Amino acid sequence: MKKFLGNIKKKSGSPERNGSSTTYVLPQGDSPEAVLVREVTAFCESGAPNSDTAGEEYLHLPAIVDAAESSPTAAKEAAATIRRYLGKEHYQRGFAQYNAVMLTRILTDNPAHAFTQNFDHKFVATVKELLREGKDTSVQQILRETLDYFEFEKAPGNDSLGPLMEMWKKEKGKRNALRPPVSRDTQIPGAFSGNYHHHQQPRRRDTLPPPDELAGRIEEAKTTARLLVQTVQSTAQAELLANDLVKEFADRAKTMQRSIQSYLNAQNPAPDPDTMLTLIETNDQLNIAMSKHQRAVLQARKATGMATPSPQPQSEPQQSPLFTQHVPGQNVYAPPSQPQSAPIDHGPYSSSPPRRQNTIPTPVSPLRKEEEELYAPPPGPPPSKVGPPQNPPAPTNPNPYDFSNAAAFSSAYAAPDQPPPVPTRCRLRCG
Repeated sequence: MKKFLGNIKKKSGSPERNGSSTTYVLPQGDSPEAVLVREVTAFCESGAPNSDTAGEEYLHLPAIVDAAESSPTAAKEAAATIRRYLGKEHYQRGFAQYNAVMLTRILTDNPAHAFTQNFDHKFVATVKELLREGKDTSVQQILRETLDYFEFEKAPGNDSLGPLMEMWKKEKGKRNALRPPVSRDTQIPGAFSGNYHHHQQPRRRDTLPPPDELAGRIEEAKTTARLLVQTVQSTAQAELLANDLVKEFADRAKTMQRSIQSYLNAQNPAPDPDTMLTLIETNDQLNIAMSKHQRAVLQARKATGMATPSPQPQSEPQQSPLFTQHVPGQNVYAPPSQPQSAPIDHGPYSSSPPRRQNTIPTPVSPLRKEEEELYAPPPGPPPSKVGPPQNPPAPTNPNPYDFSNAAAFSSAYAAPDQPPPVPTRCRLRCG
């Protein structure tokens, strides 16, 4: 395992993988063409595995894109420099060709037509030769994915890709047998994912790769985490959501995290304590980078108003637009002749819908005509004019026990001459 830990700190890769870099005389000066050639060369050369410049590709992208946008001649120089890296002299330097293909995809998105219009017959022939004779499976995979992306996403709106797509349609069915099997971590064609080392020959997820490759994967994951943080910090908040490079590095970090977690759970063989600690630290770096990216995306969405708005407190209840708003205490059932306050304008629903005037159904049979009735008030004054009840007059005779006139009263009654007959009782039982 000491060999494994030492591989992480190594500064140079194997000669079979890296090959020998070719020295070019780079143009000097501050012109867009000179700046672009220097930056494109630095971009392609910075992908050497375990080198001091590994993971620094991102630092050269702003200058490359700005120069290609500012000058058509600079965009032409970019296509010529990329074509040189796709040639035979770089077949043994897979990392350089991998970066050249990656840069081709980025410049096809921006500045788009200004760059792709320089895909002449030399460029198409170089790509065709690489498809047929290239031996590096990682370069073959990313090249085919990029061409598939151009065919389905870019070619319909960019006629300058026509010659390249015509060649690709003829060639893509000839070497399918050389394509490595697609692993679960491999994304769909056209989706940029990872760098050169990510596209090595896939293996079972429960198996650790060899020490040299594992060291490269760990370095790649750490570089991915650092690049994601750098791109997020250097991108303006207004451009963060639409920045393709930020999205690509975020997807790359997610892919690398899945790989590192699969190594943590590997059983054939299981990682030893030192390797396990290194994998845990690498996984933590990826988690921190993705957390910073998610926070930056959330802040950008809030700044642009894309976040879900929080409910605002309302002091007054909302009125339905289908009904007229009335003043509190107003008699809303008053007849139309009574003046009412002007309703609040609610646009096309500023007034209530008309009410039905006749809500009682018409009877089938005709109504009976009522006879006219005359009202006659009762005799006497109305009850409201009658005064309080009068007390009866007091008796004129102060002596209540005066019976002087009793004989007059008694003579007025005379008993009958004969007594009335006594009724006969029935003593028989009925029935």
